[in-house]
Amino acid sequence: MNNNNSTKTNIKNFFIFLSFICLYFFVNGFYIVKNTNQCIIVRLGKIYNVVSPGLHWKYLFLDKVSFVNTISVKKTVINNMLLTSDLNLVNMKIIIEYKISNPVAYILSKKNFLFMFYQSINSIINQLIGKVTINDLLTKNDNIISNEIKNKLQVIIKKYNFGINILDIYIDNITLPTEEQKLLNNFYPYQKK
Repeated sequence: MNNNNSTKTNIKNFFIFLSFICLYFFVNGFYIVKNTNQCIIVRLGKIYNVVSPGLHWKYLFLDKVSFVNTISVKKTVINNMLLTSDLNLVNMKIIIEYKISNPVAYILSKKNFLFMFYQSINSIINQLIGKVTINDLLTKNDNIISNEIKNKLQVIIKKYNFGINILDIYIDNITLPTEEQKLLNNFYPYQKK
């Protein structure tokens, strides 16, 4: 009889333990997606679902949840020393503003996104600035160059499906190396900023 009671106690303890485990998995499976985000659920290595803001539940060890902010504008600042067509060096600071437009494509390209994005931008900038002279660069309207960069970058973004949309590109600053800047200041009374 004592053995029978201990068996019942063991079974009872096992079910209590199992209930706590189930409760733990159930409670910890809940997550909240904020209004500014969309959520990508990856189940067993494949994209399973895209969920909108609100309260959701996931399988704790099967699902991986990635939040993607689709509302905020992200900025990337590129500082480059570039060579113009007349073999002059310029320091150029370009600011690129973008927004995530396709969360699934963004998540899929996320591992290589920054590297490929920077490589694409640098390639386009080097190509465009390498075709203009220093005089054209310092006197030309920044919007013309910015629009050329934006158009070429949009083609690459579409080709590689980064899942982003370029909102604006603007040239923040163009300066010459110190010695060249001193010489240029003697000829031009202002510096374009």
